[in-house]
Amino acid sequence: MDKRVIIVGAGPAGLGAGYELSKLGHKNFMIYEKKTFPGGISTSYKDSKGFIWDVGGHVLFSHYSYFDNIIKDLYNDNALNSIVRSAYVFLDGNFIPYPFQYNIRYLSREKVAKIVDELFQKTTKEIKNFEDWLEASFGRELSEIFMFPYNYKVWAYPPSKMGYQWVGERVATVDLRRLLKNIITEKDDIGWGPNARFIFPKNNGTGDIFNRIANTVSENIVYNKEIVTISGHNIFFRDGKEERFDYLISTMPINHLIDRVIDAPVELKKKSRRLLYNQVHVFGIGIKGELPQRLKDICWMYFPQRDVPFYRLTVFTNYSKNNAPDGHYSLMVEVSESTEKRIVNDVGGKIVNILKDIGFVSGEIVDIWHHVESQAYPIPSVDRDDILQELRAFLEKRNILSRGRLGGWQYEVGNMDHSFMQGVESARRIVLNETEVTLFNPSHVNANIFKRR
Repeated sequence: MDKRVIIVGAGPAGLGAGYELSKLGHKNFMIYEKKTFPGGISTSYKDSKGFIWDVGGHVLFSHYSYFDNIIKDLYNDNALNSIVRSAYVFLDGNFIPYPFQYNIRYLSREKVAKIVDELFQKTTKEIKNFEDWLEASFGRELSEIFMFPYNYKVWAYPPSKMGYQWVGERVATVDLRRLLKNIITEKDDIGWGPNARFIFPKNNGTGDIFNRIANTVSENIVYNKEIVTISGHNIFFRDGKEERFDYLISTMPINHLIDRVIDAPVELKKKSRRLLYNQVHVFGIGIKGELPQRLKDICWMYFPQRDVPFYRLTVFTNYSKNNAPDGHYSLMVEVSESTEKRIVNDVGGKIVNILKDIGFVSGEIVDIWHHVESQAYPIPSVDRDDILQELRAFLEKRNILSRGRLGGWQYEVGNMDHSFMQGVESARRIVLNETEVTLFNPSHVNANIFKRR
């Protein structure tokens, strides 16, 4: 219990670690956050016009009863909205229910026939990457219509540069009998996935959750404190101060972490730079007027079209009316960017024109909010797992645990609840010598792993 634990970052993973250390009675820890507020990518912002914005279309659904119980402790029943997901793919002017692959009856008969015929065929092609996996799972026709263009838009890298072992619950594979039944009965199939129902704070956006968690360990958080180098068991801050640790839980991007470790081999640092990530531009559009009827019950929509810059649109006031001032509604879109996919000039103006053309703007635009998240999605590249294995082996010999969405660099366990629980599990490993589950055995993650302690 006398071990000094330093936590880098007050996002979900860092707060999870601090929260659990405190619950275990381990008081000898500090959280250092380089920003002046908690939350990381899960922060919410209130702009000068009174609109609340998230860093993308966050929704809260959990795989852990442990995390669920924390939310129950933080909120009363009237402070959260419980929302049944209503998601669509917007294609050729049509609203096709999500997941797309189970609702192909909205396509032409010729396309449906070709898709079904390909699904009956068994591929003999060796699967080497995500593109191969998509074609083997859905056939060429369906992949060309939706899977290839959409995944390129969201990841900002070709699927051929991505691995496929991460997929799990992220992509719905096709049960052919179920698909055929949907086509024959003309039934919308919308229930798939862990986020079919989710919750959202009535006030102050997603960030409110992590502000409340941060308040439980506020005495152990120092803001505006950035780590610049790590030498042995000593960390050095930008303000010139230093501190010693017995264990370091880092939630900064793992490629940045390795660069800060003075004695990390040059070859290892070079390998870390091969880890791929994208940048995401979030545009919030605040509109004075009444929400168009066609958007009344929609949570979000996917846009696979190559001539539309954004990959997803969220009707943010449908999460909570308090995300906008009275008499207004808000739309939020996301545009990815990488070294292999650059955004177009005046992308904001093009977004506004598209939203007007498709009838999603029914009043005066009074607010345009733009946020750039420089490292948003850790890309599950083909060589990701091999690189991570080497990085973690080096770090953990030095009692450095790299955790969280970008610290763990595993998108498949990068949701808010996953990240928070990575922090919890790392704390329990240090104090109780327990085995971590989420990061190292993601396929075993389910709602029954953690019971309230």
